[in-house]
Amino acid sequence: ERKCYAMELSPVYCDLAVKRWEEFTGEKAIKLEG
Repeated sequence: ERKCYAMELSPVYCDLAVKRWEEFTGEKAIKLEG
């Protein structure tokens, strides 16, 4: 099982990366507040 912790400064690139990950894995990303 793999986990990814990532940080992106640009919201546009962040949304794109999350969308691609969700499409690739078939899972829904979880936003963590902290």
